[in-house]
Parts: sequence; structure tokens; C-alpha cells
Amino acid sequence: MRGVLLSTVLIGVALLAACAGSGSREALDGAGRSATDPVPASSASVSFDVSGPEQDGDSAERQPDLIGERVGFKAGALYAMAYRPSPSGVELERANSLAELYGDARPGYALYTFILGGPVGAEVAVDEADSYSELLRVIETYVANDNGAEADSGVGRHGFLVQVDAAQAEGALAERARPGLSRQIQGALARQLRVHGRLELAERLERSYGPFLVTSLRPALLPIADSTPLLVVDVRAIGPEYMYALIDAYDRPIPGDLAGRPQSLAAIERRLREMFPDPWRDHGGPPSPGGDWIWRIGDAGEASG
Repeated sequence: MRGVLLSTVLIGVALLAACAGSGSREALDGAGRSATDPVPASSASVSFDVSGPEQDGDSAERQPDLIGERVGFKAGALYAMAYRPSPSGVELERANSLAELYGDARPGYALYTFILGGPVGAEVAVDEADSYSELLRVIETYVANDNGAEADSGVGRHGFLVQVDAAQAEGALAERARPGLSRQIQGALARQLRVHGRLELAERLERSYGPFLVTSLRPALLPIADSTPLLVVDVRAIGPEYMYALIDAYDRPIPGDLAGRPQSLAAIERRLREMFPDPWRDHGGPPSPGGDWIWRIGDAGEASG
């Protein structure tokens, strides 16, 4: 990814050690599972995919070449993340493991929103597929690079991170996105949240294909501790007509006194809740999603700003 990288094995070990320090080794267990496999509530063993989407029992040193041959290329990264905006002009970060992709993100953004999951397969309703495509289209077109003073570094910007096909560098974001692969990390996040007692959210992540928008102050999604500030939004029930307002709520500047602080997540939450019509005052507009659809966890501040 950037500069001289640690090996995928060392990064995986580092993440596991961090989880162990917070009492959460289960967080990354099963990150290499198929997107359709159920994620068990707990596990006595710890495993982590340090090479690719499949495990054959081969050594970690041999797996990258074998997996590369399966997907049609013998060398190069197996995973890729698209960054929007990309002030440097370089949209993609590539990696040989999910550990690198989600545990060592590009630095310099004030907030990181990881798009996890999304509709996969023929059973998906048309409106849900349309919402996902529109979400990615708005991110691609609305969250554009600029030529301001911060254009080179991206400092102060909100970064949107979408896992894409590592072998497809061109085309629309919706065509390159691979929601089935990002669901592996969705399952890993659910396991860690369950360890920390966030059972309702963990169950939602396990049962729903999303998409989910998970916002962090850190350039990493995993590992997390019980106090790690996160904002998790289930977008599945939101129609395509609201995708512009949704991304605008994230991308509008955060007041200076809240930037980089947990309270910035609370400010985004308030914007999200205010983007739907008031059912007692406004008539004819689509209602807001029913039930819980926003979770602000950890040391995430109070709503203000």
C-alpha cells in the first residue's frame, strides 16, 4: 500500500495482538469466511485470513500465489480499496490481505467511512439494488476532488472507502465494487461487537447484507476496543431518492471545534435523522426507516454541532 509495507503475515499478527490486548481476539476470527456463511457467536480458536478469500491448508507463504492463479493473475495484490475523495489523484490502495486493507488505511482524513456489504445475488429486491447503485454513484460523483489548499493532503476531509475488484482499475465505482468480499469484514466486526456486548448491532450485521456505513475517527476499521468511537448506519431500508441527502450529511464540513473528536460522529447522526420528512407535519414523502438504523457506540460524544 504505502511505502515499505509489513508482510501480510506480520500485519495479521499485529492485529491479533491488538485484539488480545483488548480482550477481543474473536474479532478477526473467520474474516476469510464466505459472505454467505453464518458467523458463530463465539469461538474458542482464532484464525485470520492473511492472504486471500479462500483457505486450502497451505502455508501462508504459498497461499498468495495459489489464490492469484485462481482469480486469473499470478502476481499483484488480491484486494483493493477505492478512496473518495482522492486528493492525491491516486484512488486505489492495494493489499495482499484484508488485514492491511481494513487495519492500515491511508492516513490524512478526518473521518473514515467504510462501506460494508451490499446486495449480492438474484434474490435481492430491485429497489434495494437500485439504492446500492445510487449510493455508489453519489459517492463517485458528489464526493469529488477539489483544488483547494488541502487538495494535496486531504486533511480535514471525510474519506469514503469502498472495497473493489483489485484486477479492475477502470469503470464506474458501482461496476467495480465487490460487496460480497467486504461482507467478510462485516462478519469480523460483528464478532468483535458481540464480544463487547453490542448484541443487537452484532446480530444486525450478521443477518443483513446491508450496505452498512461504518464511520471511524481512525484510519482503521479493526481491531476495536469497547471505547472505540464508531457510527454504524444500516442503509438497506433507505430508498435511492435519499442517497444524495445521505452522503451530503456525511460530507458537509464538521464544525471546527468538533473536527477529529467523537462529537463529530454525533453531529453526523443528527444530520441523518433530520433528513427525513416529519411524519406529523409533512405528507406524501417516504417515511424514515422503521426501527433502529443508526448506532453510535463507544466514546462517541453527545449530539451537537
